[in-house]
Amino acid sequence: LRDLGHITLRFDGLREAEFPGTVHVAGPVPDDIAPGCILTFVA
Repeated sequence: LRDLGHITLRFDGLREAEFPGTVHVAGPVPDDIAPGCILTFVA
């Protein structure tokens, strides 16, 4: 993720990205993601 510069989150649960920079996420779409908020990815 660090090398991409930007990403797009899609809450659709797909296991393979459709486009470069797309991260597919499983689970419900959060109601409280606002522009400029900070998201943390934990592996």
